[in-house]
Amino acid sequence: VHGSDGRGECRPPLEPQDSVFGEESASDFIYQACKLHHGSIVVITLGPLTNLAQCVRDHPDVVEMVKDVIVMGGSFGEKRGNRTPSAEANFISDPIAADEVLNAGFESLTIAGLDVTHQCDLLYLRDMLAEQGGSLANLLRSISLYYCAAYFKLGHSAVPVHDPVCVAFALDPSLFTTREVRVDCETTSDLTLGHSAVDWVGQSGKKKNCRIVTAIDTGKFYRMFLNAIKSFDESVSSSASSNASTTGKRKASESEESLPPRPVCQGPPTCCNEEERRKRAEKPNVRVGVGVIVVREGHPGKVLVSRRKGSHGSGMVQLPGGHLEHGEGWAECAVRETMEETGIKIGEAFFAGVTNDVMSTEGKHYVTVFMVAACGSDAEPQTMEPNKCEGWTWEDWTNLPQPLFHPLLKFSESAFMLPHPTELLDGSYRGSGFGPHTA
Repeated sequence: VHGSDGRGECRPPLEPQDSVFGEESASDFIYQACKLHHGSIVVITLGPLTNLAQCVRDHPDVVEMVKDVIVMGGSFGEKRGNRTPSAEANFISDPIAADEVLNAGFESLTIAGLDVTHQCDLLYLRDMLAEQGGSLANLLRSISLYYCAAYFKLGHSAVPVHDPVCVAFALDPSLFTTREVRVDCETTSDLTLGHSAVDWVGQSGKKKNCRIVTAIDTGKFYRMFLNAIKSFDESVSSSASSNASTTGKRKASESEESLPPRPVCQGPPTCCNEEERRKRAEKPNVRVGVGVIVVREGHPGKVLVSRRKGSHGSGMVQLPGGHLEHGEGWAECAVRETMEETGIKIGEAFFAGVTNDVMSTEGKHYVTVFMVAACGSDAEPQTMEPNKCEGWTWEDWTNLPQPLFHPLLKFSESAFMLPHPTELLDGSYRGSGFGPHTA
């Protein structure tokens, strides 16, 4: 996906640079840097873990010298794998090295896998870079063109942002949600080689060895990324910046012609023919809604509901929730909507399920993501938006008032089991087969 030169077949080609390593091996370079700056080095791995694993083999004491290791690799939720159905590319490229690093005993080891990198969209960043302009901004657009085209050809309508997410974590961990778990990498199975096996609830009896990143504040990440590029471009002299910007814009525009049309639907390229794609593109956009199943400490089995007013589905029973905003994570949306509609601050929101809701009569189509979260025993709902609902009440999940709003009706027919509030509040809830999912 990065081209034969690893830089997206950039035109004109970038001039080759002399190596900063000289004759020194990567293993020795890592060790000497960590030894010189004992306790201060953050090692960020953006490819297979071969070099870091070799460093640990050659210099076992390096484990005690590193401040933090941040790994771009693995997958722990619905994304699963991008090289095979169960394995992420960096892990399967050297699964033995990945497992050795996971079990090396680093005091702080963070893994940002496909689950979080797919929450960011490079296409959005490329659009913003085009508006921002500048020599580096245009260079990045040129380099990333090949990468985006590769994802388009695979049928994706969004392009993940992998490596910058790891760097962003090193710069500002507050942008991220993490969870301490046990992770091992499969090293022998032909079927699941390279699979990152996560133990969410301690079933293996093994000690937790890392923290995985489960969610990112995409809005803040985008701003951090764009501001960094802007700061660099502004540091270049005005004349050089002007010349580079003009040249860069022209070449980016010329290269853009080679970018395949962006798919209008998710899935493999054969999911629909060109005529069907065109027809779908002419229809109103599918919207994403988030419904929140709120349970209360000390009152297991009860959930918060109300009756809708002044919109489609008026009079039907609904959960707190609303539209997913641009750049917002599911969990973030769940917290925001619950507070806006009920005045209740919920704890961590976990993925519960999803429904595909085509409402032909109203001419609407929603994908509704259901999240589940708990609040304290003293939480009492307020009717914050009286024009949209009749008031909030706690009702038995197995005997909800009728009729149910279409998405809730479909979801209530699923195999979802309402968790105990304590599981949600203490973080032991395993989720609906995916672990905590806050994409």
